[in-house]
Amino acid sequence: MRIKFTLFLLALNGMAFSLLFYLHHRGSQAERNAQRLAENIRIEVASANEIKLSGGALGLPYTISRDGENWQITHPIKWPANYFSVNRILNQLQFIEEDASFSVEAILESGQTLADYGFEDPLLRIELTHDQGLRSISIGTPTEIGNQLYLLGPNATTIYAVDRSSIDSLLIDLDALRSRKIFNLPVFEIDALGLEMKTAAGAGSLKVRLSKIDNRWQFEAPISANADLALVESAIQSLSSMQVTRFVEDNSSDPVAQGLDAPSARITLYGNKRERTLLVGNPDPSARGEATYFARLEDLTTVFTIPIQHIDALREAQQDLRKRDFFEFPSETVDSLVIRENEAEIRLQKLENGNWQIVATAPGDDIQPRQADATYIESLLRDLSQLRALEFVIDNPSPADLVQLNLNNPQRVVELTLSGETPRTLAFAHPSDEDERLYAQASASSFIYEVARKPLLNKLSLNPAEYYERTLLTLPEAATITALKIKPIHPEMDTQALDLKTASGRAATAALVECLRDFHVNRYRNDVFSETGVEPPWEYILEISLLLPDGNGGRETTQRYAFTRRLSATLQIGGSPAHNCTFELNQKMIEALQPYLQPILLPPEAKGAPLTSPILPEPINPPEPTR
Repeated sequence: MRIKFTLFLLALNGMAFSLLFYLHHRGSQAERNAQRLAENIRIEVASANEIKLSGGALGLPYTISRDGENWQITHPIKWPANYFSVNRILNQLQFIEEDASFSVEAILESGQTLADYGFEDPLLRIELTHDQGLRSISIGTPTEIGNQLYLLGPNATTIYAVDRSSIDSLLIDLDALRSRKIFNLPVFEIDALGLEMKTAAGAGSLKVRLSKIDNRWQFEAPISANADLALVESAIQSLSSMQVTRFVEDNSSDPVAQGLDAPSARITLYGNKRERTLLVGNPDPSARGEATYFARLEDLTTVFTIPIQHIDALREAQQDLRKRDFFEFPSETVDSLVIRENEAEIRLQKLENGNWQIVATAPGDDIQPRQADATYIESLLRDLSQLRALEFVIDNPSPADLVQLNLNNPQRVVELTLSGETPRTLAFAHPSDEDERLYAQASASSFIYEVARKPLLNKLSLNPAEYYERTLLTLPEAATITALKIKPIHPEMDTQALDLKTASGRAATAALVECLRDFHVNRYRNDVFSETGVEPPWEYILEISLLLPDGNGGRETTQRYAFTRRLSATLQIGGSPAHNCTFELNQKMIEALQPYLQPILLPPEAKGAPLTSPILPEPINPPEPTR
């Protein structure tokens, strides 16, 4: 009896284990079935080279094909597909999940057909083509319960119930699928730009080509010249970001009316062994708001419109994209600078210690080297190296052009010698009857430029004094100013002796003493000092008593300076008999002298005084009318 009971228990255990295994296997199979749709679609989408969407819910069917990393619309038009729209379709397909599923075999056994579920004429059919063949996904009718749709999987053996919202996101019409971007070359890849623009007269076209060489842009046609890096890259960025304003339907395209049979412009961007050309036609008369041109890509038939500003900005590319800095050089490497006009010449030389000296030559003059002002010369060199063309006047001048602009006999010739380089020459000239413009021509090219006239000619002075060291006198630290006297030239005015002995007196004269100890001038006027016969005349004599150290208790000496009255807020002239020169005071010295000189006469209204009424002439009696 016990043996029978034991065998009975063993049989029950076996049945229980079998049931558990069956239930577990059934659960695992159900889980695999639940994952099968997403997994199958994901595999098909990942390997697909072409995707075709059609069906009643979509309207116009279309086909997109993989082109490297991008997708192209290949039917019913040829056009690049919108990257984000395609990704939306691909991602949604790969993550469709079913709520229920049943086999096609089961519905056929029950007497139903695929047409009962809407698969004979589906709302949406997605055909995936890859190397292994064609797979199709069909979306049928809504389910009887819930917001769901029937989906026939790619293996055509299983029907799934899927959420309707996941299918609705696949319904992207053709207009939304088209990319609005025209040039699909990455900006960093573009290494050349070609332009062909019809001239205003319509008699021909101007062809411009720029190429990127060693991180700089160069014009290759119609001239060989440097292009402005920032402006060219800005133009390319503008073209790359340009988007379609609207697509023109095929049935309304008229190449003649749109100007695309003979385009007014051709714009080509060149990349890594590929290029894309845009043809630009006439303005779109139906444009609302922003004006647009008709356009199309050379290798495609789709017509669209684009904003005019992107195109019009390039019509003068030969001028607008050209580099205007035409005489660049590293100023710190300049060893000498020569400025001449005919036989007059200013020669500036850099010494081994870094200082500059000036050698001025003119017919009959002796050569007298003198220390030059390094700050002024560095400023002059900086201005020359940053010289910019206001206009590009003539690119290939004839001898007659040089004569007309007077460049055969220039007003200034500048010659720079840089360390280890051939000297560079720059000529400046203007016609004798031209008072506003100044033209320049560098020896390295034939181009003639217009440059700013007044500031440049003023700085390229042939007056040697313009280049002299601006420090007139620097007293030793041990030197002492013991007395200051200001003597007016006018006999009726009294001499002023400035107080340097008391603390208050020294404080009052501190600014003037500081300027006199380190005497800087604004600029020199002449190499000659004269007590009389100067214009404007001298008004004051400043006498400075000095005690200079000499090892024997000090040596007394006197410095004398002559000054005019203050001619304006920023101009006052001085002279030094000891240095035999006249000069303009700098602003600091002008302000330090002001309290001790005759003040500028202010008008009554500036002093708050009452204004006197002007005396008006008696009116003239009007003539009697004639009869």
